[in-house]
Amino acid sequence: TGKTSATVEAVLDATSLMALQDAVLEVPVPDHVTQAILQLTHRSRPGGELADDFIKNYVAWGAGPRASQSLVRAARALALLRGQAAASIEEVKAVAAPVLRHRILPNYNATGDNITVEQIITHLLGKL
Repeated sequence: TGKTSATVEAVLDATSLMALQDAVLEVPVPDHVTQAILQLTHRSRPGGELADDFIKNYVAWGAGPRASQSLVRAARALALLRGQAAASIEEVKAVAAPVLRHRILPNYNATGDNITVEQIITHLLGKL
């Protein structure tokens, strides 16, 4: 609340940042992780054949194809930050809420039963 001003120091320059973005694309995603991501997004869609009763009862709109793409990118980025050789299910679980939070819409039943989007995501992650 005082008049002190912080000194900001650059951590990365533009070239380094772009190199990191390119490096993320090189992180491997094993087939079983890709399949888990696809199942996760498909299970979130209440009209889909993989949706269970919880999703059918509480979700108005599930995650689309771009959610799958975003999950892959985010899992790769986290794996790179963690120094992992490849993305894993653990990275997918860690990035799922930030990626899916605005892509899954709870319905009226969820609102009435105090079911949040975070609870829906937790439910979906329990199936991985």
